[in-house]
Amino acid sequence: KSRPPSRPPGSPPPRRPPPSVHCEAGAILATYSKYCKKRTGKDKDLFKKAVRLFLFVDDASAKADMERTVSQALAKLALPRELLASQESLEELKAVGLKGQQYFIIPTLFHLVADLQRQKREFAVLFRSFGKDHEKVKGEWNAFCELRHPVFSRLIQDVGPLDGSVPSLPDRRGHDLHT
Repeated sequence: KSRPPSRPPGSPPPRRPPPSVHCEAGAILATYSKYCKKRTGKDKDLFKKAVRLFLFVDDASAKADMERTVSQALAKLALPRELLASQESLEELKAVGLKGQQYFIIPTLFHLVADLQRQKREFAVLFRSFGKDHEKVKGEWNAFCELRHPVFSRLIQDVGPLDGSVPSLPDRRGHDLHT
């Protein structure tokens, strides 16, 4: 099948197939992850490799689009360079569980929680993990709630800590982990 013209660099991937792509009657669209799961069966190592490396994508243009999307997402999770430049900043990052080059939590969540809290909206935050990163996520989240996060605590500076120490604010820290 012919591919539609490539989209402009930096634009988000389409959420639906282009009009030029015709699916068979009764065809069910699936995510790439679900497709890999079906192809790899119970082989977890092959599944992980197929998802990470796009092993089952034959079309070079589609694979390049997928790799570009992953690169863009990872770039948005990258810690600010200035924080990685000094030993003092590295120690601060390490203290909240950020030992690599990226956040564990998508930055947008911090902005959303700050906005919801400022609007005095009722809400809850639930983290779902599929690996062994629970403690890392909990560490970064709790640092945010306790105004210790080196980047995002500034978002709630005017609201106050979300650690139960202010009577009018809930304790939003993670306490228990269930796997």
